[in-house]
Amino acid sequence: MPRLGCPHCDALLETLAPLTSNAQVECGACDRSFLSNEAIIPAFSPAPFSRDLPAGFGRGGKLDQVLLSAIEMLRSHVWALLVTSLFVNAVWFAVVGWPSNFLIGQWRFMLAGESTDLGSFAALMTATFAVGMMIAPMSAYAWIVMARLSLHICRYGTPRPVSVAAAVSHWKVPFRSVWQISVLFVALGVMFATIVVGGLVVTIALSLWTDPQSATLIGTLGMGTILIGGLFSMQWLLWPSLFLIADDRANLTTAVRWSVRLAREHRKLSLSLVTVYFLLATLGKLFFYVGEVVTIPIAIIPMAIGYLKMTGGEQAVDLVCIVTRSVRAC
Repeated sequence: MPRLGCPHCDALLETLAPLTSNAQVECGACDRSFLSNEAIIPAFSPAPFSRDLPAGFGRGGKLDQVLLSAIEMLRSHVWALLVTSLFVNAVWFAVVGWPSNFLIGQWRFMLAGESTDLGSFAALMTATFAVGMMIAPMSAYAWIVMARLSLHICRYGTPRPVSVAAAVSHWKVPFRSVWQISVLFVALGVMFATIVVGGLVVTIALSLWTDPQSATLIGTLGMGTILIGGLFSMQWLLWPSLFLIADDRANLTTAVRWSVRLAREHRKLSLSLVTVYFLLATLGKLFFYVGEVVTIPIAIIPMAIGYLKMTGGEQAVDLVCIVTRSVRAC
């Protein structure tokens, strides 16, 4: 697809068809207009697998504008989003959720002394390891599917709603994206596990100097504060990296580097989006898997729009707009 760069903020825009020399373009990153003959012609390959240079960092957007756009997108594409969300949640539940709940029950049964058979213990250990190995890739797969569909909707979905059949095409994702996000999830998991172990060590050490009840209270409050603060901070700094990887725009190390830069340069918008996502995700978990089917699309669409706003996001102009010579990026 033809690409052009915004002369004001260097954001990269992607069009569905060639533009005439006097077509008016409105940049989705900085919201400034220019004529297509004033655009910067990108000097690197447009192949998706070789998008290894930053597209430029625009000025972002206000949260209210992002949320209004998100509401419009959700209303237009609710069925495609809900069906896809139901699919990824069902896959995650079948591969990770249900087996995990079953294994927890088996471990409780064994620890209660109801079974001491060595073969049963080995089988339970093996099954636990196998399910544990699937948590990161299945979580990565679910995220990538929802992210790719959300980006497709924000780029190409207006004014034509994305059909459920078209949404299904996004269920197949590149293995490299799943692998890279899985590595990121595992690294974060190891980091938070280290914090938990460190908190337990500190709690034990405190119990040697003070009464165990006070040590447990101090350790629990301190570890809980660090975990919640660390989780929110990592979400703030790293959420753009998940979109960059899912969008095939960067590898893991480059995506993390760009992500931190984006989150810091667009601090206000990024923090607002993460707060909205954090609250909606928490609300969804309160209603277990059924709640997440609904809250995940609601939470991810604003982040997809914010990602496009912050990066220029290779936002696509619409063919209907091209015909009328008024081109606006999603």
